[in-house]
Amino acid sequence: MQSAQKSTAKGKTLDADKMQSDILLPSEHVRTRIGEAVDRSNNPSTAADDATGGMHEEGGYYGTNASGKEIAIRANPGEAYVEGTSGVGVKSNQAGDQYDASYRSQDNKEGTFHVHPKGDGKTAFVQPPSGADLRNSVSRGLPGNNYVLGAGNNTVYIYKPVNGTGTVIATFPLNTFITVKAK
Repeated sequence: MQSAQKSTAKGKTLDADKMQSDILLPSEHVRTRIGEAVDRSNNPSTAADDATGGMHEEGGYYGTNASGKEIAIRANPGEAYVEGTSGVGVKSNQAGDQYDASYRSQDNKEGTFHVHPKGDGKTAFVQPPSGADLRNSVSRGLPGNNYVLGAGNNTVYIYKPVNGTGTVIATFPLNTFITVKAK
């Protein structure tokens, strides 16, 4: 990416068909399910006690189930922001669906995803991964990438452990992340 930016800054052109990326994205199905978390965060949620929407985190994890089928499992929503508190959160690695824990314990988790909310015009949330997000990417020990979806700036941040430190390795516009097709 940096070499591409340097080349175009010097007036050179690049053939997009010849560019390659080392970042493996989940399937379109999984990315669509991940993107749905933004819609849930932006909308009111009685489970999160968020009357207007945009004030709580949504998230989950992705991978495969015991049958080898690709999955994106949503977690229970995090509680809505309350003025005077330090922020919001969601337990992305804990399933919030109708299956019991013994069934979900067979899931092969590859990574997590969660939304950093858009806010309400008075309250703004940090959009990139927080220090806690980056540390969690290391401590959870999952093999795949992790995703923060910035609802306030429509940006997806892809991060994972690099040499023992959680590191953002790429960003995408949200709509591109959800709709990009494999060649």
